[in-house]
Amino acid sequence: SAILVLVASLIFALVIGAMDLGFKNALAKFYESF
Repeated sequence: SAILVLVASLIFALVIGAMDLGFKNALAKFYESF
């Protein structure tokens, strides 16, 4: 049970980190296009 929570939180952190990076890259490309 504890391991399941640990794995779930790790996956959640990775997904949030990936979304954050993707969002920053998208914003950078958006600003470059102008």
